[in-house]
Amino acid sequence: MFAVVEINNKQHLVKEGNVLTIDGNYEENTLSFTKLLLIQHENNAVSIGQPYLDGGAIEAIVLESGKREKDIVFKFKRKTGYKLTKGHRQNSTTIKITKISAPKQSKQISTTADTETNNTKPKTESKAKTDTKTKSETKAKTESKQKGAANNTKEGNTNSETSGNK
Repeated sequence: MFAVVEINNKQHLVKEGNVLTIDGNYEENTLSFTKLLLIQHENNAVSIGQPYLDGGAIEAIVLESGKREKDIVFKFKRKTGYKLTKGHRQNSTTIKITKISAPKQSKQISTTADTETNNTKPKTESKAKTDTKTKSETKAKTESKQKGAANNTKEGNTNSETSGNK
């Protein structure tokens, strides 16, 4: 059983027993998240929210709360002597998922063979056929142009004479 939950405007794919790091400091020992986007039940049925599922929740315990290690921001421009080093520490909380409680299974999408038989292919519009030439057709066309150019030079006509430029 897994679920997709929204925590602090970020989506996380969670299973029971997962340990993950989320943004922000939470001082409570247990947390409950109710913004479920998707959940897969034990019978492989999937419930999808529009945008959220009502009635379900994910419970977690806080393992550690504090700041992450420092992220260094270094700016440098050559030939000017400009160097700037800054850093910041982001607040974070490490949690462990203890329980995923599913909402009532009212609307489901089943991933079993039932849906495979109900699937129909959407009708696609037929595209207009484009003229495609094979290599032999294009080769024959270029050879005929070359023969025509050779005949013009034998007769004494050149491209510059036929175009009117002298």
